[in-house]
Amino acid sequence: MVQHETVTVVRDCDATVVPAGTKVVIPEGTEVTITQTLGGSYSVITDRGFMARVEAVDADALGKEAAPETPKTAPVEQVTDPETMETLVWDQLRSVYDPEIPVNIVDLGLVYKCDVAEADDGYRVEVEMTMTAPGCGM
Repeated sequence: MVQHETVTVVRDCDATVVPAGTKVVIPEGTEVTITQTLGGSYSVITDRGFMARVEAVDADALGKEAAPETPKTAPVEQVTDPETMETLVWDQLRSVYDPEIPVNIVDLGLVYKCDVAEADDGYRVEVEMTMTAPGCGM
């Protein structure tokens, strides 16, 4: 995790405004402050004062190497019981970080339950959760 490193964007870079979820392009030459690098993406504050999330695929625009991807799990088709499926779902949920603070949504207490049931074509998963903030588009 990086805390408050200022860099200059070296090429136009796709980003998502936090918390609105609006897609934007951060132009080459823009100075941004990286506030975190958890969850395979970068949270930045631009010189215009807005926060945005930059995906790992665009890390080079920030002068960085791509952040490590979320650990791969067994293919869903190979899961043979609901308990294993539930574990895989919880593991994936723990890989999703709040874009403004370096805490995942499970540890933040935003996920209330995860129910897995066998279905004709595999499993049915129902997750009950809330957003990090009312109206958050992320």
